[in-house]
Amino acid sequence: MQVLITYKAHETGAHMFDLHCGKQSAQIWKSVNGPIWVCCQNASHRVWKGLGKSFATFDQALQAYKSPAMQAMIRAAADHLAAQ
Repeated sequence: MQVLITYKAHETGAHMFDLHCGKQSAQIWKSVNGPIWVCCQNASHRVWKGLGKSFATFDQALQAYKSPAMQAMIRAAADHLAAQ
């Protein structure tokens, strides 16, 4: 699946990404010494404005999502950070 990273930043010890894959989009934050936050931009998020889910590793985040698009976006963020 093709993933488009539309925004990436490194601010105050955290890496932030806005990603799109097909019709789905997500925001992923990875703090230097902390957890990974994954926020799927779906209808629930738009209504309740939740902060998403927190994970200790990218592998845990991959296991939590069944959607191939969400898994592709998480892998893209992990690969981008590993390449730095």
